[in-house]
Amino acid sequence: MSTVVERYHVKFAPGLARILIEFLRQPEPVERGGVLLGRRGGAKIHVALAVFPPQLAHAAGHCAFDVSSIEYLRNATSTFDGDEMRPVEKIVGWVHTHPRHGLFLSGTDVTTFATWTQLDPAAVAVVIDPYLPDPDLDRIGWWAAPDEDEAAVEGPRMTGRRPVAEASPADPDTLSWEGSARLAAAVVEEGNGGRWELVSASGVHTVFPSPQIATEESEESA
Repeated sequence: MSTVVERYHVKFAPGLARILIEFLRQPEPVERGGVLLGRRGGAKIHVALAVFPPQLAHAAGHCAFDVSSIEYLRNATSTFDGDEMRPVEKIVGWVHTHPRHGLFLSGTDVTTFATWTQLDPAAVAVVIDPYLPDPDLDRIGWWAAPDEDEAAVEGPRMTGRRPVAEASPADPDTLSWEGSARLAAAVVEEGNGGRWELVSASGVHTVFPSPQIATEESEESA
């Protein structure tokens, strides 16, 4: 029997789960994918922000976004110093929705998550089904990478899911509305077109960066 991974505890900033559920519960149920920003301290992963880059594809059963969006986001967060952006100091995981399908990792999800954890073994995968008839936190589940000695699992992964918790309010872990707006502005500078949505406990910022125009030199070297 597979055991539940106990290496980490994932906590959401107070109010973030409610905002996420409200944001993702659209009249037409389609999957959305993005990344989670926060910080790690010991066994605790504190999530303060979910960022949904432009979706290359999104339907009731699948979604995708360009991996280059992760680099744009890293560049945007690297422009800040000081405590204001401490709550979103790094990308801590991957998030996507399973609208009306429940909380599990599909076979494709298992493969995608393996790619994430090859680059960052401490990354977590978070799945949200905003249509479940449960309290907000119970509509969200997360997984850690399997232990190194655990047998590889092909296909859907139903076991190993852990519930998220809500963190106690603490200023160092709380991203302000102003901080979220500053990060959104940085994404506008770094991003390459499309619609970006930044979801924090204080609300949602939607921005549309201008497409970056390649120079003749960069076009020739591509």
